Formats: sequence, structure tokens, C-alpha cells
Amino acid sequence: MIEKLIGIPFTPLGRTYQGADCAGLVILFYKDILKISHENYLIYTDVLGDNESKIFYALDNAKFKRCDSPKLPGDLLVIRTYGLPAHLGICYNDRYFLHTLDKIGSHLAEYDNPSWNRRIESRWRMTN
Repeated sequence: MIEKLIGIPFTPLGRTYQGADCAGLVILFYKDILKISHENYLIYTDVLGDNESKIFYALDNAKFKRCDSPKLPGDLLVIRTYGLPAHLGICYNDRYFLHTLDKIGSHLAEYDNPSWNRRIESRWRMTN
């Protein structure tokens, strides 16, 4: 089911299938795949803003807990970009995660790819 999120064009602040940024992709995943609305929790509008703690504030105040256990589909990844924890991804399976990039759009990437494996800051799992 997550496959329908692959190929969405990257659009800054986008929250639709016509275009989404990383936070928009997460919102679409939870709303359309898991049927859970997180728009009230993921209220930040620019994770690349001057306060990278916004992303952790949003996760801490939603129904997510940081986890170190084995990866599960749907876990959220916080990824460093330009040295800051300012990018989101979604665990697809134990080998790939879904995320979006400018000029590429949403796609699957390998955890073990040198571009990503050292930049994954933390993993978060939804709680009940």
C-alpha cells in the first residue's frame, strides 16, 4: 500500500499527491495508508527552519516514542541534512525507507547506502 506514495513530486510545504515535502509525505502516509490524521501533531511547516528542535517537539507531543528495536514498516526516521536533524523518512521494510528529495520526488532508498546510513539520527514508532 505504501507503494502509492512513490513518485509524488517534491513540493516545499506540499501536503497532497500532486506534491509533498518530507513532512507532507509522512502526513499522507498516516492519513491515507494507516487512516490516522496526524495533521494536528505535525504542525510545523518548515523542518529546515532555524529551530531543528521543532521536529522533535512535534514527535514528542504526538503519539510517537523513540525506539531502538528492530525496524518496522511505518516507523519514522529523523535524518540529518546539512548536519541538522531536519528530514523525515518512513521505514518500508528492513532494507528500504521512503522519503522525498528536491528534483527526485518520493522514492525508496537503502538504509545501507553511504549517503544515508550515517545520517539517520533516530527512529520513532507510533504508540497506542
